[in-house]
Amino acid sequence: MRVQVGELLRLKRLEKRQTLGDIADLVGVSPNYISEIEKGTKSNPSDEIIVRIAEVFNLNEDDLFTAFNKVPLSARNEINAHPSLVKALSQLNNDDTIDKEKKEQFYKKLVYWYKELAE
Repeated sequence: MRVQVGELLRLKRLEKRQTLGDIADLVGVSPNYISEIEKGTKSNPSDEIIVRIAEVFNLNEDDLFTAFNKVPLSARNEINAHPSLVKALSQLNNDDTIDKEKKEQFYKKLVYWYKELAE
């Protein structure tokens, strides 16, 4: 069973033995706002709030963005810095001759080459 992001944050808060108010003060929002995130009724916090929550709970920022169904800031910055990457992804997405499986293979190869370069 996959834990929802709000439930994960609630568990992290309880693990730290902090109240909604404690976390709200650290993040810079109201306790009600944190409660709504934990309950899943607030599912689209701003980028700034996600960054602060990641810092407060010492969570990976990219993972937290992804959990909120948002493209991580680091990926957005890279995309914005390289217009050719945006164009390539757009062309790949709009190419009806390439099926979903082949696109997935391409992405896996991209990750493979990234790892090769990083070593």
